[in-house]
Amino acid sequence: MDLTAWVIGYLGGGILIYALALHIYWRNWLTLGHYRLTKTIAIIHIPYITLVTTIFCYEGIRILSGLPEWFISAYSIKVLFILNLMLHSLVFFSAIRLYGQAWIVRQKYGARPFFGPYLTFGPDPTTTITLTWENSKQGRNCQKEQDFRMGTSPTGLISHVGTVQLNERLARVTLAGLQPGNTYYYQIPRNTETFHFETAPQWDPKTKTIPAFEFVIVGDLHGSAKDVSQTVKLIRDLEPNVKFILSPGDITTDARIWQHWRTLWNQMRLVASNLPVESAPGNHDAELARGASHWRKMLPYPYANPTSGLYFTFTYLNTSFFILDNYNAGRGQGSSKFVPAPEQIAWLDQELAKLPPTIIHRVVVIHKAIYTTGDFGCDPDLEVLLLPLINKYRVNLVVAGHSHLFEAFFRPDINQPRGTAFIVTGGGGGKLDWVSLKYSASPYRWSDRVHIAKSRPFLEGNPRSPFRNDPVVCQYQEFGKLCRHILRVIVKGETMTVRAIEWGGNTIYERTW
Repeated sequence: MDLTAWVIGYLGGGILIYALALHIYWRNWLTLGHYRLTKTIAIIHIPYITLVTTIFCYEGIRILSGLPEWFISAYSIKVLFILNLMLHSLVFFSAIRLYGQAWIVRQKYGARPFFGPYLTFGPDPTTTITLTWENSKQGRNCQKEQDFRMGTSPTGLISHVGTVQLNERLARVTLAGLQPGNTYYYQIPRNTETFHFETAPQWDPKTKTIPAFEFVIVGDLHGSAKDVSQTVKLIRDLEPNVKFILSPGDITTDARIWQHWRTLWNQMRLVASNLPVESAPGNHDAELARGASHWRKMLPYPYANPTSGLYFTFTYLNTSFFILDNYNAGRGQGSSKFVPAPEQIAWLDQELAKLPPTIIHRVVVIHKAIYTTGDFGCDPDLEVLLLPLINKYRVNLVVAGHSHLFEAFFRPDINQPRGTAFIVTGGGGGKLDWVSLKYSASPYRWSDRVHIAKSRPFLEGNPRSPFRNDPVVCQYQEFGKLCRHILRVIVKGETMTVRAIEWGGNTIYERTW
């Protein structure tokens, strides 16, 4: 039998059945929302699909090779069947292992008719806040569907007709002139559930007592592809003490896709409807121009210059936060170096310089880490750009993500006498780094999912290398662990405490300065 006929018949006969099978699986068994049941159905269906594919392949070979219909070779059918069985098993189980969870999560949360609401701070967290949700089809042309309700008690909600702004597929309410330190309750159109939020308290610098507050930091959530219910539970357990959620980025897996946003916000609804979410854009969020465009629409932060970069600042009591954009609103796509553009660095310099003396804590948030022993290594270009400003203006906390792990560095030699902490928090939900595996790109090796750099040197110091082992990394890295986690940050006057809590509730790291 001609080998070419075998190859052409196999490929041609298999295309149709593959297309049909993928359609069936995409529409049906990936919507079941249960991982074990999905695998069970795959085990049942793979022999059937293999048999049908074998028939198609055999008929294709028979026709192309010109054999008569009565010709049947048991051996050739057996070979085809075994070959198809192996191929189908490999394809389907690989797909389930690598992508099945993401599909199931999106079917469970992304298939809902709308998402939201979720909160973001306005320019002044004491008086302004923005609520956003997905606009329903009926609401686009129905005025009464825009009846937003709000009040200072859950039983005294007042109708605010006309306050809802419709923008493409989004509905938004921007509230200004609120009272500082107040709790407000609200209902969005087409939803009878009552949510609430709290404005930031106003602090009089003349008084000696500074109100304490808490917030959480969640990095690399990837809430559009991973089940983040454990992260949501940890945050809910800390309410009502925490006042907002801060993130160094990658809250989505692909910000260009609308269903990813719907999946993210539906997973986060229990906390994002009550706590403002303030995030830097990550590479999955805004490295590409289209993703950056969607980010601007979804998250209406008070950007300094949204066309050049998705960077902004806000102040909560005695702490100022500076959110930077590694990817400059998608303008740096294709670049090997993703660092803030010169105008962004100039803006940061100006904003830090004009801070009043009443601001005690300065926090910089950026997606890529200056220091890390994770898969991606350190970023020497970021160090050159940011370290002088961090030292000059006494920034005491730098938060980053990108590497999916927890890692803490503390440098007492800058921002003296307080020092500066560099925290990598990329364990919000995404797949953890591979630094404990031999095929990781990183030369660092994490033993038993924990790494102390100074105890495992591997090369001579080279500060221009991403995988450096000079004194900065060896001496100042305090602790690292491969785990999913959140950070709880407690601010009390002149002290700030960072506490890393892994899924399950165990505290793995704590530092106060």
